[in-house]
Amino acid sequence: MSEKEPFTLLITSGFTDDGEWLIDIGVERPEQGSGKEIDLGGLRAAALQAIAAEGRRGRSLGAERVRVHLDQVILGLDESLQDLNDTVH
Repeated sequence: MSEKEPFTLLITSGFTDDGEWLIDIGVERPEQGSGKEIDLGGLRAAALQAIAAEGRRGRSLGAERVRVHLDQVILGLDESLQDLNDTVH
């Protein structure tokens, strides 16, 4: 089994101007380009846990609606598809 590329989830959340709870999950890849493969399953599991935790936090603060933005890496999109970044949510 080959060594996997490490990652860090970057999670921000809060209310938008229209009262929606927005969860934004990005991915930091300190060894990007190293030739190591990212553990997509582990990345997705971590993202789902973060969404659940931030969703609970939003609910505890009175959120009634939520929107989630995911980094394209979590979705498994190739980095060459940068132009889709603004359309995939």
